Amino acid sequence: MNIREHSSQFSIFVYTTDVDQGAAAKVSLSHAGYDSYYFQDIEGFYQRLNEMVPHVVVFSTLSVQGMLSDFVNKILAISPEIKLVAIAESQQFEALSQYNTIGLMDIVSQDGPNLDMRVLWSVDQVCATLYLTFQNEQLFADWKEVQSQKEVLQRTIQDQKALQEESSQ
Repeated sequence: MNIREHSSQFSIFVYTTDVDQGAAAKVSLSHAGYDSYYFQDIEGFYQRLNEMVPHVVVFSTLSVQGMLSDFVNKILAISPEIKLVAIAESQQFEALSQYNTIGLMDIVSQDGPNLDMRVLWSVDQVCATLYLTFQNEQLFADWKEVQSQKEVLQRTIQDQKALQEESSQ
């Protein structure tokens, strides 16, 4: 599956106080077709989060002031459907692993070159999962509708057979 064919359907928020990191990630995501927004200011980030719920939030753990759990819980209180991608130092990976049950989909090491491309790759994976999950949910809903129609049709056929038997007697 090529998620880039559907990337325009996904909104991505990037929050980091590192302008170079945030701007590069936002540009890479935009070039890939995502509806992406970069926030350097936490208040602006929370305000926009309340106005428009994104599919994915990419955030730098070094930019989070206060407890990481408070930051994550504030995002998930707006919508538990939001998926998270953390940009973190490698020594934080073990501590961050506890968040995988509440929406943390990936951790991207801030160390090394091409951080923007690694963030893009991670967002691609998360959005592909979201897209396929939505497709499966839609298929299941369609299947349930067909099953319901099938049951109605079977009852109608049974009723018709009963009427035919009655009239033939």
